[in-house]
Amino acid sequence: MRLFHYTAISNLPSILRCGYIDTTDSNLRILNGPDVSPVVWLSSNPSSSAEVQKWGQTSISPRRDGSPELERRYARVMALANKARVRIVIEIATSPRDPRMQKEPACYSWDHWSRCLGREKKFSEALMKSGGDWRSWYVSEYRILPRNWVRIEDTQTGAILWNGEGVTPEGQQLLDEYSTDIELLPLYRFTASGWSRA
Repeated sequence: MRLFHYTAISNLPSILRCGYIDTTDSNLRILNGPDVSPVVWLSSNPSSSAEVQKWGQTSISPRRDGSPELERRYARVMALANKARVRIVIEIATSPRDPRMQKEPACYSWDHWSRCLGREKKFSEALMKSGGDWRSWYVSEYRILPRNWVRIEDTQTGAILWNGEGVTPEGQQLLDEYSTDIELLPLYRFTASGWSRA
């Protein structure tokens, strides 16, 4: 099945360097504790539509202090943190089995996976109210390796960043453009009042 993993520019160097898309905490793991596996989040939604942009956008709001340089830096940090900017196109098998009985890596619809793990109906209803279409969500409890990647795209420009053989010239240009900011990102932390130096 063709699915899509959306991520931020700031995550792309480590994905390319490590050679896999790593798992992260799921909403069920946060609610139900460590017995729920971390997952790779995927979507059947191929576009950077309003819905994808809604959950992909960060809640960063730059301070307005009149400094053009500071505002430019904040705008670049926000661009780095936009989780819908990079789309990794994936080909992966899906499974109708109970995830607890699965012996090899597979991908599940979030609906099936979360029901098998005891999700309550009101949880889905709350997600729908927040604007997320959980019916388009999929999860994998395993890292997703490059053998499952079709290509990596910039959703803003449409450029192919990785084509199955390696990083394209457009991909290298994007990485080079943001490399200084990616290196500086750990120097900043997000607080209730916005981004500030750590």
